[in-house]
Amino acid sequence: MDEIIAGAPAPPPLPPSWLPAPGSVRTEHPFEFGGDAREYFRIWIVNLALSVVTLGIFSAWAKVRSERYFYGNTRLDGDPFE
Repeated sequence: MDEIIAGAPAPPPLPPSWLPAPGSVRTEHPFEFGGDAREYFRIWIVNLALSVVTLGIFSAWAKVRSERYFYGNTRLDGDPFE
């Protein structure tokens, strides 16, 4: 077992496990967004109209619809977030 000696310097901290190993090759994957402005505008206007008609009750579902649109059209390394 290692003994702790008073006055001895502390050992260096270990690198986090998410860091790449020294000498490894780093691969970058760009984000891609394939959405259409017209399609999002249609979702936005329907969400707005339904939120106004239902006095704000629909706003929670509107947020989910908007997020699903963005997640479904955003890709990282060819895979959608959805």
